[in-house]
Amino acid sequence: MTKILEVWKDLKFVSDAGGLTDEQIKIVLPVLEEERRQRKHRKIQYLLNRSGIKRVKLLEDFDWKINPKLPKGKESGVGGTCRCGQDPPCHIALLLGDPRG
Repeated sequence: MTKILEVWKDLKFVSDAGGLTDEQIKIVLPVLEEERRQRKHRKIQYLLNRSGIKRVKLLEDFDWKINPKLPKGKESGVGGTCRCGQDPPCHIALLLGDPRG
């Protein structure tokens, strides 16, 4: 699937993207990708507001003294980066270690 068709499907447009010329695609694709990114960010913000979470805690806020056996830092698989590029990050939860044991 081409990039324009993927974005077109994600944004749930009713019309067909097949009628666009290459020049039109080159012009409209960045706008549609930004719209998709903004919708995703707005959805995350909406869900966070609806969840009742007062403040999203970051890894730096975690009290490691509670359980010293927990692995610390990125070298142990804890943490990650937000892929949306927002500041503050939009991620909600971090994976602590390998879930398979």
